[in-house]
Amino acid sequence: MEQTTNLTLPYIVGNQNQKHITHNEALRMLDALVQLSALDRDLSAPPDAPADGARYIVADGASGAWTGWEGSVAAYQDGAWIEFVPLAGWLAWLEDESKLLCYDGAGWSDFISTSLGAALAGGSFDKIGVNATADATNRLALSSSASLFNNEGNGHQIKVNKAAAGDTNSLLFQTNWSGRAEMGCAGNDDFSIKVSDGSSWYNGLVVKKDSGAVYLPNHLRLGADTADNELNFYEEGLWTPTLIDLSGGVATLLVDYGVYTKIGALVYISLRIVSDDTSSLSGQLAIGGLPFLRKSFTGVPNRAVALPGFWSGLTIPGTALNGFMQDTSKIRLMSADASGGDTYVTDAEITGNVTIYLTATYMAE
Repeated sequence: MEQTTNLTLPYIVGNQNQKHITHNEALRMLDALVQLSALDRDLSAPPDAPADGARYIVADGASGAWTGWEGSVAAYQDGAWIEFVPLAGWLAWLEDESKLLCYDGAGWSDFISTSLGAALAGGSFDKIGVNATADATNRLALSSSASLFNNEGNGHQIKVNKAAAGDTNSLLFQTNWSGRAEMGCAGNDDFSIKVSDGSSWYNGLVVKKDSGAVYLPNHLRLGADTADNELNFYEEGLWTPTLIDLSGGVATLLVDYGVYTKIGALVYISLRIVSDDTSSLSGQLAIGGLPFLRKSFTGVPNRAVALPGFWSGLTIPGTALNGFMQDTSKIRLMSADASGGDTYVTDAEITGNVTIYLTATYMAE
C-alpha cells in the first residue's frame, strides 16, 4: 500500500530515492484540503488567471482542464490544476457566498440546510429526546423521574398555545400510555378537568370562559363516594304562589311573590301574598304553586312545617297560624291553640284581603 486510505496521500517507501518529492506532494495535497476554503462553486471552466493555491468546487458541465470534474475540488498548484474527489462528510467554506458547505456523498449542500446545521444556526431543532426517543408527534421527549422548570430571577410561565378554539391544549396524564386524567381547554376555550376509566371520559369541573362560572357536570360528593353524599343540584329563583282551596278554587291576588333556593333535594321557600278577590274559595285553604313537588315517602306522613311570619285578613279559631305539607303540591293552612290543638283554616275565616308572609323547608322529588 503506497498511499493513505482517505486522502490518498503518498507514502515514503523504504529505500526510496528523492524522498522529498513524495513528501512535498503529500504536503501540497494537505495544503489544498486541510481547512478547505473554495472561492466559488458556480464555474464550469477554469478561470483565466488563477492565483496559486486557489480552490474551486467545479460546477456541472465542466470543460477544459476541469472536464469530468463536476463536484470535485479543483486546486491550482505550481501552475497546474489538480482534482480532489470529495468524500461524504467533507466540509468547505465558500468564500464568495460566506457559506459552509457539506458533501453528503452525492453533492454539496449548504450546511445550515441540513438538520444539524439548521439547528445550530437558528437555535432550533426538529426534535429533541432526553433519555428518550423523540418522534414527529412528540418532538420533545423526556424520560426522567422529575422535571424542573425554574425561574430566571422572577416568575416562570409554561405556555401551551393552540391555533383555534376548536383545538385542544391540555396536560394529559396517562397510565401505561392510556389517558386517565386531562386538564386544559379541550375542544373549546372553557377550562376543564376530566378523568377516564380507560374507555370513557367524565368531566369533573368546567370553568366557563365567558363568565368564570364553575360547573360540576357530574355533581359533588361530600364525605363519601356514595349517591347519598351527592350534592347534585343548586338553583335559585322566583316562583308564583297561589291561594287555593282543596277543591280547585283559586283566589285573585294583588301580590304573588315567592323566592326559592334548592340545594340537592332540600328546598327553602318564602312567599308574600295579598288577595284581591277570594269569592271563588270554598272550604279549607292552602298555598299552591310550589316551585318543586315535595318528595313522597311511602307510609310516612312527611308533613313539612310552614311558618307564617305575618298574616292578616283572617279570624282564625286558634292562637297562631301555621301550615304543613300534607301532600306533594300544596301547603295546608291551620290554626293552633294554646292547648296544642289545631284546626284547618277555611274560607269562613276570611274577613278581608288576606295577607300572608310564610317560609317553609321541604325535601323535593
